[in-house]
Amino acid sequence: MKLHHSAIEKIVNICITYAGSPNEVKIRNLLNQLDFTPYERKLNDNQDIVLVTTEDFVKALKDNG
Repeated sequence: MKLHHSAIEKIVNICITYAGSPNEVKIRNLLNQLDFTPYERKLNDNQDIVLVTTEDFVKALKDNG
């Protein structure tokens, strides 16, 4: 199972924004708060399950619903 590119971007942005905090406590806390949801992605005839942030998943459901 892989991380969706949006989840990777969120992790990278947290690391860039809070790098240099003492013992990286802020980074650890923010990363620990991230929640992921498995998402079945269908590309052509292939199905792939990726992890997306639950926040993005819920937002996408609201936007498409």
